[in-house]
Amino acid sequence: MYRILLVDDSRVMRKLLQNVLVSNGYADSEFPEASDGNEALQRLEQFSFKVDAIFCDLSMPNLDGLGFIDALAARKRLGMCPLIVLTADGSQSRGREVLLRGASALLRKPFNADEVSAVLGRLLASPRDASARQP
Repeated sequence: MYRILLVDDSRVMRKLLQNVLVSNGYADSEFPEASDGNEALQRLEQFSFKVDAIFCDLSMPNLDGLGFIDALAARKRLGMCPLIVLTADGSQSRGREVLLRGASALLRKPFNADEVSAVLGRLLASPRDASARQP
Protein backbone atom coordinates (compact mmCIF):
# COMPACT_ATOMS: atom_id res chain seq x y z
CA MET A 1 0.00 0.00 0.00
CA TYR A 2 1.23 3.45 -0.91
CA ARG A 3 0.35 6.95 0.26
CA ILE A 4 0.29 9.20 -2.81
CA LEU A 5 -0.36 12.92 -2.27
CA LEU A 6 -2.36 14.57 -5.08
CA VAL A 7 -1.84 18.34 -5.31
CA ASP A 8 -3.91 20.28 -7.85
CA ASP A 9 -6.26 23.24 -7.60
CA SER A 10 -8.79 21.31 -9.71
CA ARG A 11 -10.77 18.76 -7.72
CA VAL A 12 -11.73 17.12 -11.02
CA MET A 13 -8.06 16.67 -11.95
CA ARG A 14 -7.26 15.17 -8.53
CA LYS A 15 -10.13 12.67 -8.91
CA LEU A 16 -9.10 11.87 -12.49
CA LEU A 17 -5.55 11.18 -11.39
CA GLN A 18 -6.76 9.02 -8.50
CA ASN A 19 -8.99 7.03 -10.87
CA VAL A 20 -6.07 6.51 -13.25
CA LEU A 21 -3.88 5.26 -10.40
CA VAL A 22 -6.57 2.99 -8.96
CA SER A 23 -7.18 1.50 -12.41
CA ASN A 24 -3.46 0.88 -12.91
CA GLY A 25 -2.48 -1.16 -9.89
CA TYR A 26 -2.67 1.29 -6.99
CA ALA A 27 -6.20 0.43 -5.78
CA ASP A 28 -5.02 -0.38 -2.25
CA SER A 29 -3.30 3.01 -1.90
CA GLU A 30 -4.26 6.08 0.08
CA PHE A 31 -4.73 9.36 -1.82
CA PRO A 32 -4.66 12.43 0.40
CA GLU A 33 -5.42 15.62 -1.52
CA ALA A 34 -4.40 19.27 -1.45
CA SER A 35 -5.58 22.20 -3.54
CA ASP A 36 -2.30 24.17 -3.48
CA GLY A 37 1.27 24.01 -2.23
CA ASN A 38 0.45 25.45 1.20
CA GLU A 39 -2.22 22.83 1.82
CA ALA A 40 0.17 20.15 0.54
CA LEU A 41 2.78 21.20 3.10
CA GLN A 42 0.14 20.97 5.82
CA ARG A 43 -0.82 17.47 4.64
CA LEU A 44 2.82 16.40 4.61
CA GLU A 45 3.29 17.67 8.15
CA GLN A 46 0.11 15.83 9.16
CA PHE A 47 1.69 12.61 7.85
CA SER A 48 5.14 13.43 9.32
CA PHE A 49 6.33 13.69 5.70
CA LYS A 50 5.75 9.94 5.25
CA VAL A 51 4.37 9.69 1.74
CA ASP A 52 5.54 7.46 -1.09
CA ALA A 53 4.97 9.87 -3.98
CA ILE A 54 3.60 13.31 -4.77
CA PHE A 55 1.82 14.43 -7.93
CA CYS A 56 1.80 18.24 -8.03
CA ASP A 57 0.34 20.66 -10.55
CA LEU A 58 2.70 23.41 -11.67
CA SER A 59 0.13 26.21 -11.94
CA MET A 60 -1.93 26.76 -8.78
CA PRO A 61 -3.04 29.76 -6.72
CA ASN A 62 -1.31 30.72 -3.45
CA LEU A 63 1.76 28.45 -3.58
CA ASP A 64 2.36 27.02 -7.06
CA GLY A 65 4.39 23.95 -8.03
CA LEU A 66 7.75 25.75 -8.18
CA GLY A 67 7.08 27.39 -4.82
CA PHE A 68 6.16 24.00 -3.40
CA ILE A 69 9.44 22.52 -4.66
CA ASP A 70 11.34 25.43 -3.09
CA ALA A 71 9.44 25.01 0.20
CA LEU A 72 10.34 21.30 0.30
CA ALA A 73 13.98 22.15 -0.40
CA ALA A 74 13.99 24.77 2.38
CA ARG A 75 12.68 22.13 4.79
CA LYS A 76 15.30 19.66 3.52
CA ARG A 77 12.48 17.35 2.38
CA LEU A 78 13.04 17.53 -1.37
CA GLY A 79 13.96 14.04 -2.57
CA MET A 80 12.19 12.30 0.31
CA CYS A 81 9.96 10.64 -2.29
CA PRO A 82 9.28 10.94 -6.01
CA LEU A 83 7.78 14.31 -6.95
CA ILE A 84 5.97 14.24 -10.29
CA VAL A 85 5.00 17.67 -11.58
CA LEU A 86 1.99 18.00 -13.88
CA THR A 87 1.67 20.88 -16.31
CA ALA A 88 -0.37 22.08 -19.25
CA ASP A 89 2.43 24.57 -20.03
CA GLY A 90 4.20 23.50 -23.21
CA SER A 91 7.29 25.59 -22.49
CA GLN A 92 10.53 23.58 -22.61
CA SER A 93 12.32 26.07 -20.36
CA ARG A 94 9.66 25.81 -17.68
CA GLY A 95 9.91 22.00 -17.78
CA ARG A 96 13.69 22.17 -17.48
CA GLU A 97 13.37 24.54 -14.53
CA VAL A 98 11.07 22.10 -12.71
CA LEU A 99 13.58 19.26 -13.14
CA LEU A 100 16.58 21.43 -12.24
CA ARG A 101 14.88 22.48 -9.01
CA GLY A 102 14.53 18.84 -8.00
CA ALA A 103 11.33 17.31 -9.36
CA SER A 104 11.67 13.62 -10.20
CA ALA A 105 9.60 13.79 -13.38
CA LEU A 106 7.40 16.06 -15.46
CA LEU A 107 4.15 14.95 -17.08
CA ARG A 108 2.38 17.16 -19.57
CA LYS A 109 -1.40 17.45 -19.51
CA PRO A 110 -3.31 15.85 -20.97
CA PHE A 111 -1.51 12.74 -19.81
CA ASN A 112 -2.58 9.17 -20.43
CA ALA A 113 -2.90 6.34 -17.94
CA ASP A 114 0.09 4.45 -19.33
CA GLU A 115 2.38 7.47 -18.86
CA VAL A 116 1.26 7.97 -15.27
CA SER A 117 1.69 4.35 -14.22
CA ALA A 118 5.00 3.96 -16.09
CA VAL A 119 6.54 7.04 -14.48
CA LEU A 120 5.27 6.23 -11.01
CA GLY A 121 6.27 2.56 -11.27
CA ARG A 122 9.78 3.51 -12.39
CA LEU A 123 10.19 6.07 -9.62
CA LEU A 124 8.82 3.88 -6.85
CA ALA A 125 11.21 1.11 -7.90
CA SER A 126 14.20 3.48 -7.78
CA PRO A 127 16.73 2.48 -5.08
CA ARG A 128 17.50 6.15 -4.39
CA ASP A 129 13.87 6.93 -3.65
CA ALA A 130 13.46 3.78 -1.56
CA SER A 131 16.40 4.75 0.66
CA ALA A 132 15.12 8.33 0.94
CA ARG A 133 11.83 7.01 2.35
CA GLN A 134 13.53 5.15 5.19
CA PRO A 135 12.92 6.78 8.59
